[in-house]
This record gives sequence, C-alpha cells and structure tokens, in this order.
Amino acid sequence: IKNNTNSVVRSKFRKNGSSSYLHGQRELRMDSGSQYGENGAITIITELNANDYIEIVVTQGTVYATANEYGYFCGTLLG
Repeated sequence: IKNNTNSVVRSKFRKNGSSSYLHGQRELRMDSGSQYGENGAITIITELNANDYIEIVVTQGTVYATANEYGYFCGTLLG
C-alpha cells in the first residue's frame, strides 16, 4: 500500500542479498497521482535452492506495511 504519497513507488526483488535485481530489473510500479491506500501486486517465477531467500526492496517512494494485512509475501514450490 502506498503511504500517503503523491509520487511514484517502485519495488524490486533481490536474491540472497545480491546487489543486482531479479529478472532484468522487473519492478512493481505504482504511479503518481493517488495517495494512501493504492495497492499493487507482482508475480515472478524464479529458481531457488535450499536456504536461498528473496528480499523486496523499495527503490523509490514509501510503502505502508507495518502489519500483516498491509504487506505480505508468499511463495509456492513448482515442480
């Protein structure tokens, strides 16, 4: 959820603390113009091994995710 901002919000994914982002800089972008409460979602498919982890990095703007109902992440094993 965008946190009371009129600016663009961008979020990207990183794997295992890498400094590069997954999937060619693919991002979730919530455009400017609306304020608090704008929601967004993105789906990516990537290969992970045991003990790998994913980070969601907000690269621009501000999001509101202080409680489970406001921000969440889920994964599914395909195979």
